[in-house]
Amino acid sequence: MSRARDNADLGDSYGSLGAGVTGGSGLNALGTVTAGNLSNSAIIYPAGHVIGSSFSNSATEYTLPASFPNTQQGLSVHHTCMGSGSLFLVIVSMQTLLQQTADSQTGAIFSKIMAHEVASENVATAVSLSGNFRTMRNWHTTTVNPQIGTQASMVWRGTVGSINDDAGDVIDFWIQSYRSGANATGWMSGSGIGNTITVLEIKT
Repeated sequence: MSRARDNADLGDSYGSLGAGVTGGSGLNALGTVTAGNLSNSAIIYPAGHVIGSSFSNSATEYTLPASFPNTQQGLSVHHTCMGSGSLFLVIVSMQTLLQQTADSQTGAIFSKIMAHEVASENVATAVSLSGNFRTMRNWHTTTVNPQIGTQASMVWRGTVGSINDDAGDVIDFWIQSYRSGANATGWMSGSGIGNTITVLEIKT
């Protein structure tokens, strides 16, 4: 075979490419990438890709008020945004406890997922992300002064509305809870595995 043939375009032929072969768009045209920075800010990740995560847990016990408070409660996490206009998946696991003072009383604990921009520190104007989850329900009790505990989970997915969520902004995600029942006392319990909140930031 002549040298002209050796250097010719092989087209759709098969075989091993020589070390001097360049160009083309075949499967092996790029070769093996052995170096680079896959966290470079210029990389465009596909929609649905998880681009950031935050986690926090608390073993501190908190007494729950009789209505939703305007203050932040114990279970919260700071999240630094990796993108702009992202979706957020918030996963909460919490233990609650309800105590009554007499027989045949009812009560419940309600919780919702909140968020506010940390830079403003204005908790009173925080955005309510979720509806009210009934994280505990105590039907008519039959024992005086019972204490009933339960492990509750909440999951919410969406955007954070009016909160600034550009890359680098810090958002505080937290749980707001209250107890109902005229004679009930409620707690966010810190016993056992405690309470956890996880935030996943998803590329849109």
